[in-house]
Amino acid sequence: MKKLLKKQSNKINSVICGCAPGIFSDSFWNGKNMVLSALEKVCNENGMEWHIEGSHYRHDENNKPIAKKWLFKVSDGQREGYGVIIASGAGSVSEPLLKYDIVSYVS
Repeated sequence: MKKLLKKQSNKINSVICGCAPGIFSDSFWNGKNMVLSALEKVCNENGMEWHIEGSHYRHDENNKPIAKKWLFKVSDGQREGYGVIIASGAGSVSEPLLKYDIVSYVS
């Protein structure tokens, strides 16, 4: 399949980039859920589909989780693009993911 057109990626990014501002301190990944809700809406409005491809934690040298990354795919039936949502730890040294910041984009 071909890559999403630049205007398609730009449209998605204009909605999902920054749609979860601030620092979150929940155990339900509400920041990620805000991004997915925005992604769902923009895809529905533009005849596209999306799904989560997978997720994994990033660990520090002491094997403590310091970030979580979700990978997703967007398709219009002829083209596809891949995106990422990253929750980076903004908590304490001992519990980095008690608070987190969200970054998301598609390319």
